[in-house]
Amino acid sequence: MKLKAGAQIIFIRNDTTAEKTTKDNKRRWVNGTIAKIQSLTADEIEVAFEDGSSSKISRETWNNNVYKWNKLERKIVTETVGTFAQFPIKLSWAITIHKSQGLTFDKMVLNMGSGAFTHGQTYVALSRSRSLAGLALKKPITIRDIIIDDRVLDFYNKHFTFNDEYQESQQNLEFILEYSDFFKDLLAVHYKFSEEQWLKYKGILNHKLAGKKSETDKKVYQKLSFGEIKAIIHQRDLIYNPSFWKVNFEYFFNDAVVETVMDYLLELDKVMNLREDEPEEYGS
Repeated sequence: MKLKAGAQIIFIRNDTTAEKTTKDNKRRWVNGTIAKIQSLTADEIEVAFEDGSSSKISRETWNNNVYKWNKLERKIVTETVGTFAQFPIKLSWAITIHKSQGLTFDKMVLNMGSGAFTHGQTYVALSRSRSLAGLALKKPITIRDIIIDDRVLDFYNKHFTFNDEYQESQQNLEFILEYSDFFKDLLAVHYKFSEEQWLKYKGILNHKLAGKKSETDKKVYQKLSFGEIKAIIHQRDLIYNPSFWKVNFEYFFNDAVVETVMDYLLELDKVMNLREDEPEEYGS
């Protein structure tokens, strides 16, 4: 990077030093602050900000980190594999939309050129400006510049619209949580929990039922309505019947649903245990 006095620069990192302005105790700059170089040496650069203030900056260190899963401690750990030092600035007469991600500007001129060419690009460009007053467009934004990822639409339609599939999944979840004791036993018999899942949920699962496939009830079940299941759910033999499981719930109990239900029940169990451990309060 070649710099000289008078060059316009942009900060690419928040002020991480202990020095703060005595006026309001705020950072001297943040990621995206624009300034101009007043003077510079090999080890220090003095810059002037738009508000008339100035500050001296020096090189800062960046870490090149990799993230690994620690199985023993069951958490993500950070390992630094390298470092580099540079001034936290770059020349800033212009910047591409891609490289502006994560930055915010008080004033900016947006030039979409021949138009957006990928989904989310226009959003990223417009959202760099802190306010409408500080945004100027070189050319109007057109409908062709609004490109949406089909995967986002699919996700939205599946999870946030009231289509039949979404409503059915919500009703299933509500029903399962209402009769959670029955369904925990049903899962213990029929669902193939991984070793990690067993360790996580062992406190709320009946281990005596694990892998028990006895077909006490020989009846072959068709798909039942919620009302029909509620009417017979008191029959404990149901949990051993593979026909009842396969027809009514095997299709629904995928990995994501099981973890959602079990995580909810696990947290609920913790709350109930905490309440039981609380000392009773007596009135005076």
